[in-house]
Amino acid sequence: MSTERFHLNRSHVDLFLAISFWMENKPLAIRTFLEYNGTSAASLAKDLGVSRRMVSLVIRGERRSKGHRIEQAVADAIGLPVNEVFEYVKGDA
Repeated sequence: MSTERFHLNRSHVDLFLAISFWMENKPLAIRTFLEYNGTSAASLAKDLGVSRRMVSLVIRGERRSKGHRIEQAVADAIGLPVNEVFEYVKGDA
């Protein structure tokens, strides 16, 4: 048996919390996964040429983007299939 210990750092804790709260607070989980992967809603907005507000509305599930372009960018940034992050997107948009 190994005597090595696994040391948790802040990003591990954030990731754990994001997974734990995925079903209860999906927008918070999405934002945490984005930060864990080195990006943010603001940087996605800039890359897509849309407002930060629009990306935030999509993440919160209050708006949908035309052709699911924002949803796809968010899913790609966190490394999950788009239809697992946003249930209303069928298949791989």
